[in-house]
Amino acid sequence: MSTANRTPQVSVIIPAYNGDRYIVQAVESSLSQTFTDLEIIVVDDGSTDGTHQVLHPYLDRIRYIYQENQGVAAARNRGIKEAQGEFLAFLDADDYFLPSKLEKQLACFDVDPALDMVQTGWFIVNEKGQNISAVKPWEQAPKLDLESFILYKCVRPSAMLLRRKWWKKLGGFDSQFPLAEDLDFALRLTLKGGKAAWLEEILTCYRQHNSSLMSSGFPLMKNTEIMMEKFFARPDLPKSILRLKKQERYQCFVWMAWRMYRDGHIAEMAECLEKSLQYTPFSSTETVLNWLQTFKMASEEYGNNFDGYSLSQLREWQDIILMVMTNPPQSQQSSISTPPKAREAKLSRRKSHILLYNTDDPGVGGVAQYNHAILCQLALLGYRVTCVQTKHSSPLVERERELGIDHLWLDFSSYKDLSRVLRNTQDAQEIFSSNKPDLIIFSDGWPYSNFAAKQVVIEMGIPYMMVIGLVMPEHAIFAYGDVVPYREGVLYQCLQARALIVGAYEHLNLLCDGFDLPKNKGQVIYLGRSPEYFAPPNAVARQRLRQEIEIPEDAIVCFTSARLTPIKGHRYQIEAIKQLKQSPVWSKLYFVWAGTGEGSSCDVEIELRETIRKLGVSDRVKLIGQRWDIIDWLDASDIFILTSLADAAPSFAVMEAMAKGLPVVASAAGGIPEGLGDAGKLLPDPNTDPEGTARELAKTVEAWAMNPELRHQIGQACKQRAEKLFKEERMLAESIEAIEKALVCDRERDQFVTQKEVQTWMTKVENRVRYSFLVWKAWQAYCQEDLIGMQQWLQESLKCTPFLSTETLLHWVESFCSFSLEKGSQFDTYSLSNSAEWQQLVYDLQGLESVFCVR
Repeated sequence: MSTANRTPQVSVIIPAYNGDRYIVQAVESSLSQTFTDLEIIVVDDGSTDGTHQVLHPYLDRIRYIYQENQGVAAARNRGIKEAQGEFLAFLDADDYFLPSKLEKQLACFDVDPALDMVQTGWFIVNEKGQNISAVKPWEQAPKLDLESFILYKCVRPSAMLLRRKWWKKLGGFDSQFPLAEDLDFALRLTLKGGKAAWLEEILTCYRQHNSSLMSSGFPLMKNTEIMMEKFFARPDLPKSILRLKKQERYQCFVWMAWRMYRDGHIAEMAECLEKSLQYTPFSSTETVLNWLQTFKMASEEYGNNFDGYSLSQLREWQDIILMVMTNPPQSQQSSISTPPKAREAKLSRRKSHILLYNTDDPGVGGVAQYNHAILCQLALLGYRVTCVQTKHSSPLVERERELGIDHLWLDFSSYKDLSRVLRNTQDAQEIFSSNKPDLIIFSDGWPYSNFAAKQVVIEMGIPYMMVIGLVMPEHAIFAYGDVVPYREGVLYQCLQARALIVGAYEHLNLLCDGFDLPKNKGQVIYLGRSPEYFAPPNAVARQRLRQEIEIPEDAIVCFTSARLTPIKGHRYQIEAIKQLKQSPVWSKLYFVWAGTGEGSSCDVEIELRETIRKLGVSDRVKLIGQRWDIIDWLDASDIFILTSLADAAPSFAVMEAMAKGLPVVASAAGGIPEGLGDAGKLLPDPNTDPEGTARELAKTVEAWAMNPELRHQIGQACKQRAEKLFKEERMLAESIEAIEKALVCDRERDQFVTQKEVQTWMTKVENRVRYSFLVWKAWQAYCQEDLIGMQQWLQESLKCTPFLSTETLLHWVESFCSFSLEKGSQFDTYSLSNSAEWQQLVYDLQGLESVFCVR
């Protein structure tokens, strides 16, 4: 391309310093533009490599200028002085344009002649030009104005196109801010009234390679700090802009800390984090969580793996964590000094051992997701963390291992062996004695979870807290056919806990009404999801997953993510499908169910598949099993359905769908109404009106399928509610704060607990749990044909039996029968009664009017 004797519309300025490896691709991408009325000016800023030689074949199509090394700002300014175009496009020597970039940007100026600068999105590519990630800054900063440049620093010179008159008006790029001169230019342009806008399309490739990383870290940090301080010192700044300083300084220092960490400048990372403490709007715990979230999100944006465990092991990280936790940020400090005991506890943070105990969730439900988030944050904060749970494998476990979290596996669960969970104190005794935790978190699926284990920690005097996921009205009348007053036991355990957390006000009210929990007890913390769930839809994932299970592009996909168990109410969807088969929208409808029944108390997967087959809709109802790509499946779907009989507020599944902007239709059961509010559609509660649930579901799906605008409107309402209530950062901050309070405080004896009659029934609970445990151990010994052991356990139970002698014998037999039936076997009463050990027990009891009795 000859550049002589013409005035081009666009001048492409390429500053180069030792860029012989990549500059040819930069030049070629400019020459290959679909818009051709342009000139290309390469300013060689004192290169000592082969830059000039590799450009030699292009010298008849570009303008090549050589100067002594003065920096990229001076090189750009030199190129612009030589330029003739009305518009300026900048291209770093290691970046490149996609073919239609300039044509599409110029079209924006044609549509809006008042525009002064247009910027596109960009791909981050590696040394070979392979895509690492797609950067769409408009998702974070929809309006490209002065405030956005201040807060988000969303500047990429290679993505810009601006009117040349602004370079003259502003005096060019300022060379006193190396590596930050582009941000300085954008700030000055918009401050002086220049109008900037996004072209919401990725048309530029920004190359990330070792040379650029090594050369930009520390100078970028220092020069950005100096430049922003100088900017905020300007006398012509509006008050609305001055008010942004604190927020900008905090966000900038945290982002720079991540950049220093990524580039290996660990001391500088710590320096940036320490400086951010002067401006943080958060509490100590929230600040640390925000740091971690920023590091994670920035790593994902730049295509880097974020290894939280490695970060947490750095001495510099541990020192800064110790600083922030023992010396609250200036913005959070008050005239009240930290109590010595609390300060001492925070200083010993890295020595504290927290153990999370869970026997409910097989690793795939909402409780597992919550546990995982809490465990990881505790590990990243420097705690020693142990997780005790039913054995399983999942990506969540692998992530926990990467963070150094210890796992102790149980060979039972409440779904498969409730008797053991309710009665067996020996399991917990051994675990707690050998691990010696400073705090135990009982993560409970319902109020009776880990019942026997809680009795153990009360007796051992170990501090503990409870997190209860679900409370239903019928829980208050739970009985298990034994002598334990379970309802009173739950109340006792709640009162003894240093903290009690539930997922909804609905659940807290049920504890107060059904279990007599005092009104001042308990804390509600809504669950939350990570930022990726709030990201815009992924069109590529939508197309890929639909192709994977042979669903047409124009189909309406109704998605459900829930375990295949009766409580999740899939049968009501089937009843609705029967009605929808007669609807004109049926030809467009598909139902996708993610989840299995494995590990649950009642697996109905086979039954559901057979019902679907008989109904003749196997091609329309797709059971895809357990999935770890739920985010992508939400992007592939149009409607989210959950017809559960009980759930938290809301379930993780409902929350994820809301965050993704899907319209949600769900049953008005448990805490779901509290979570969904009036954003989506609430169906009649299937516990009281199952026919209404199916009928209203069919009507809703039909209406939404026929009206895409209505779906979008309801989906946006759901998303807005999720953004307000269900962010993971809030959930973690509130949960960690509760955990740390439980660690450092001495539980004061509640007045209710100290009442004489309450003390009496507490003793009753303890003795009856002890009795039930001994009888259960005797039955276990009997099953192992250890009749002497059986005899010894039963003799021990006589010390705490609530019955007279004959009643005790009968209760032993009834209990053995019940335990056997629970395991699916028949109990041989005749064989037991004829054993020498049993007959000896009967003989020992003969003539006694009663045994030691606790009534």
